[in-house]
Amino acid sequence: MTYVYLLHFETPLEHKQHYTGSCDDIARRLDQHANGSAAQLTRRFAAAGITFAVGAICEYPTRVDARRAEVRLKRANSAKRCAICRERQAPS
Repeated sequence: MTYVYLLHFETPLEHKQHYTGSCDDIARRLDQHANGSAAQLTRRFAAAGITFAVGAICEYPTRVDARRAEVRLKRANSAKRCAICRERQAPS
């Protein structure tokens, strides 16, 4: 199984608050992001001490399917896919 995930950062940095990625081992990859040893953007968040939560996660049967979905989702509005943003925007 391969995963596409959306990270929601506690505070925006450089006008960004989300990161979309894909991987085969979600626990290992999230640890890498948290420790600042993953993608360049998430390294900057980690260096600034900004934490994240998983805003969305989807499973795909193959790495090719996941990679296609990741590319497509990176072009989309992340806040609309993020469960954390949607919850905060929901009427009370």
